[in-house]
Amino acid sequence: MRSYQLIHFVLNGEGEFRINEHVFHLKAGDAFLIPAGKITYYEASKTNPWSYAWISFIGISSESYLYQIMTSTEDIYVIHGLDTRKYYDSISRIMQLDASLTSHYFEGNSILLHIISMLFFQMLIFMKQTQINCQLSMKLNFTLISIMLRI
Repeated sequence: MRSYQLIHFVLNGEGEFRINEHVFHLKAGDAFLIPAGKITYYEASKTNPWSYAWISFIGISSESYLYQIMTSTEDIYVIHGLDTRKYYDSISRIMQLDASLTSHYFEGNSILLHIISMLFFQMLIFMKQTQINCQLSMKLNFTLISIMLRI
């Protein structure tokens, strides 16, 4: 079992992700979140195999960060509609660092925090879009009810 949090960003292709009783069919633009201690299974599609970038992290607040992101998504373990290339670019920057240098250690951590902040920002955008859609739906329902009452 993993002792760290893990996030995969699907760059292209498709695959399947299983966690608890959930099964998700993923494609480019999706990310899947794996909390520490969870048993999971994932595999690439046989007809359109995926490629993905991943990042793991551990720390005092890491579980809290991941769960805050998870509770902001429609599919608790999956985020849809991301520009996963920008996450790939950030992960690639971390991989180019020399872990033995203290300055690179801090730079890598700052890039990791930037990745997490981008996810939080994306969740904020999704939540605002959902609120707008709900408000429009309520407005439309009210208008339809108003029209029906006039008839």
